[in-house]
Amino acid sequence: MANESGRRKGYSDSATLSHLLRLQNYMEDRVQRVARFIAAGGSAATVNFALLYTLTEYFHIWYLASSLVAVVAGFITSFILQKFWTFKNKRLDRVHIQAMLHASLSIVNIILNTVLLYTLVEYVHLWYIAAQFFISGGLAFGNYFVYRLHIFPEISGETSVGARMPRE
Repeated sequence: MANESGRRKGYSDSATLSHLLRLQNYMEDRVQRVARFIAAGGSAATVNFALLYTLTEYFHIWYLASSLVAVVAGFITSFILQKFWTFKNKRLDRVHIQAMLHASLSIVNIILNTVLLYTLVEYVHLWYIAAQFFISGGLAFGNYFVYRLHIFPEISGETSVGARMPRE
């Protein structure tokens, strides 16, 4: 309910300002985290694409075998950057559980990546690099939420076994 001055009853200007500042800080943190996720993902994608191209074009390895090696290297890069930089999760006592969750996600991603890459190259006739670009974008979108909600959640015990201990 608003009073004659247009303010809600029970709220002072300082309380309203305090809430707005907390909201601003919350939003800035989220935007920065998404930017770090994109940068870390870009770094992992660079490792992925560089290995895929190098192994396929210079070492003449079949593109699907190259893709498997490249995706594994990219996900190792991704785990390190996502854990310690993007989500600022410095705890080492749960790293084995987080690594297992990340490995599970990586296996799912490798399977999806390989099936989608084969389908887009062999049936849709996309160039393997273009196909990998589209696949990587789609997987990255879904992975952000898996990391955020299940592998590195903010609040202790919020969603998954990977986050029973509070973040530092």
